[in-house]
Amino acid sequence: MSQISHRILIVVVLLTVAEWSFSRTVSRVQTRRTTSSYSDGWHPAYQRYIRSKIPNSIVKSTPNQVKALCPKYGVLRNSQKEDFWAHLIEVLSLSESGHRRTLRYKENGLGRDPVTGTYTFSEGLLQLSYADSRYWKCDFNWSVDQNKGSSDPSKSIFHPYKQFDCAFNILHGHLVVKGRPLVTSKDHYWSTLIYGRKGYNRLSASLKSKVAAYCY
Repeated sequence: MSQISHRILIVVVLLTVAEWSFSRTVSRVQTRRTTSSYSDGWHPAYQRYIRSKIPNSIVKSTPNQVKALCPKYGVLRNSQKEDFWAHLIEVLSLSESGHRRTLRYKENGLGRDPVTGTYTFSEGLLQLSYADSRYWKCDFNWSVDQNKGSSDPSKSIFHPYKQFDCAFNILHGHLVVKGRPLVTSKDHYWSTLIYGRKGYNRLSASLKSKVAAYCY
């Protein structure tokens, strides 16, 4: 091989290595962006998702059902009602998990989860459990998640949109099927929506700061 050909071969090899290294770097960056797209905190995409997906049956709740948190609900435009529910779920997430997507809390008083067969844990932004996949038809896949670490962010129960969809099912059951008010004196899925319970006053004040312009 001539000296010139040898130099050309070295240049080609170096360029190939550089291209491979660059591709791996881009891949890592893309992976980090994908896995961190649902980081802790409350993101504008959440608000948009809830507003676009909130069932009309919930939006049509009666003024009496919602008056504790929005006295003027009956005269609101549909877009304002959707905005109210989006903010409600936002402050509910803040009260339940501090917007920490992979938060888990062992519910000592609830016994075993019928889906996992282990102690019941409340998990994710809205502190839901795998049992909700049975009771409320929530899209949590325990058969896959059981093979992952307990705080693995890729677990289906930690996915924000699955959490929101599950919350819609729970609220539909509470408001539409049972015809109960949004805030109760007892027996609610979320204790922060029970009068006098720890966290209710904080949730109410936080929500009011966001919806006061049209609810009060």
